[in-house]
Amino acid sequence: MTVARFCEFFVDFKKAFERIDHNVLLSKFNENKAPLSLTVWMMNFLHKRKQFVKVGNSMSDVSLIEAGAPQGTKAGPNVFKLLINDLVFKSEFVKYVDDVSVATVSSQPDDDVMHNEIENLIQWCKTNGMEIGD
Repeated sequence: MTVARFCEFFVDFKKAFERIDHNVLLSKFNENKAPLSLTVWMMNFLHKRKQFVKVGNSMSDVSLIEAGAPQGTKAGPNVFKLLINDLVFKSEFVKYVDDVSVATVSSQPDDDVMHNEIENLIQWCKTNGMEIGD
C-alpha cells in the first residue's frame, strides 16, 4: 500500500516593503519591458524619499530612505508584486502580498521536492535582497 504525504511551507518576507532594493526593482522593470515613462516615474517616486515622525507637537529628524516602497500607497503593493513576479515553484504555490505558501503531495519517502523548493526560495531571496521572517 502506497501512502501519500502532504508537505507544505509558509513564508513571510521580513520587512518586505522596506527591503525592496531599488536597483533590483529597476532590473525587474527592464526585464518585464515596462514602458520607460512608467519606469522613470516609479523610480523617481521611490528614489531618496524622506520621512519623519510627528507625535503631537514633537517631530523627529528627517531621514533619507534608500530602499523600500511606501506602505499605504497604491504603488507599494504593485511594486512588491513586480519584485516577486519571477518567484515561481515547481509545486503548487500561492503568493499573497508578502506571503508565499508552497505545497506538494508525494508517495515517495525520499522525495526531495520540498527541499529543492526551499533551496530555490533561499537563492531567490539572496538574488533579490529579501529575507525570510522568523
